[in-house]
Amino acid sequence: MFIDSHLHFNNKKYQEKNYSIKDMIEKASILNVKKFITIPTHSDEFKEIVNISNENEEVFHTLGIYPTEDMGRKLNDLENLIINSINKKTVGIGECGFNQPLEEGDRNIYSQKSLFEMQLDLATRRNLPIVIHNRNSDIETLDTLKNFKSKNLKGVVHCFVSDYEFAKKILDLGLYLSFNGIITYKSGQNICETLKKIPLDRIILETDAPYLSPEGYRNELNEPKFIPLIASKIAELRNTSIDEIENQTYQNTIKLFDKIK
Repeated sequence: MFIDSHLHFNNKKYQEKNYSIKDMIEKASILNVKKFITIPTHSDEFKEIVNISNENEEVFHTLGIYPTEDMGRKLNDLENLIINSINKKTVGIGECGFNQPLEEGDRNIYSQKSLFEMQLDLATRRNLPIVIHNRNSDIETLDTLKNFKSKNLKGVVHCFVSDYEFAKKILDLGLYLSFNGIITYKSGQNICETLKKIPLDRIILETDAPYLSPEGYRNELNEPKFIPLIASKIAELRNTSIDEIENQTYQNTIKLFDKIK
């Protein structure tokens, strides 16, 4: 069985193209993608995210604030919004972290760090894994995470695109790395080299749908049905079977997101 550990079922791109969540789940299920974690980026999405997971047995969710979202709210208010939305199908906190380069109107890097630290603190207090967004911010991400190493930190750096040296430092913190359709791109060669070297028991799969469709499907919206293509690429890179990738990444995902049943 496969799990798509990171996608955005409520994304407006799906609504604009009249995609049905139930249809996407059915198409993925045929290919043995049986469970899904849908991820918000803004507190205004929480109610919809919770409803989607409540209405679909196979869907779970996280709750969190993207580094450049919810600009008008105080940290305490955002923390309370997350806490008050947690239910039995909330399996993690995030996605949260750092996003650079900064664009006009974005949080500065110090404010992004404060927002990230609030969510890291909440995740460790609630014994939930953190889902980390890291765009061009390896140094800031690592420096922040180190402060939580002794505080029951667990989580994943989603859409991992950094080098092996950074991967080792993240793995040393006990975290997982998640890979998506980028590894099928010609531009993904460096990521593939990292992927060959890291332990298989620390790898999980994601689509980040509707974004980052695999090579050959980049003119389509991404869907969880493409998870087996990502697994197949990893099997090729590591000279192993897709069955081994399927089985191990499933075990990795339910170990990390241990509220998934």
